[in-house]
Amino acid sequence: MQTGHTVGIYGYPRMLRQAIAAALIHVRQQQQVLLTDLEEGVTASHLSRVERAERGVTVEKLDEIARQLGVHPLTLLALAYGADEVVRPTDLLKQVSKEVATLGGSVAPLVIKPETRTHSRVAAANERREQVQRLKSQGLTKAEVARELGVSKQTVGRHW
Repeated sequence: MQTGHTVGIYGYPRMLRQAIAAALIHVRQQQQVLLTDLEEGVTASHLSRVERAERGVTVEKLDEIARQLGVHPLTLLALAYGADEVVRPTDLLKQVSKEVATLGGSVAPLVIKPETRTHSRVAAANERREQVQRLKSQGLTKAEVARELGVSKQTVGRHW
């Protein structure tokens, strides 16, 4: 039977959105932070929707919220996954610690490499810009460049 939910550890549907909501509410209450106490970047209305499980949250936004609540983002995730998997967060963190060690992550932090690959759309736009600029430098008009490249005048105008 397909329910549209991922099944959790005990056969119950996973409820990550609700678990994250519960973790946020718990931490906010423990830290005695009101919705209106949050600074720029985290609006009270957005956090309220997340806490009602009406909205999901990106990793970046969860990081921002956690920092404003004075906890590490993994604390929120440990509480949320503990609730979702019906396991003590500290036991879950022990499991995660073992997994990290097995993967070699306990030796040194991973090195974050800057993205050197350009997205194909960006690369295509850069190439188009170069073509337009080359033909423009040869004295062609926008209409002539559009005909030469087989693109619209609007496209040429964006790269002019």
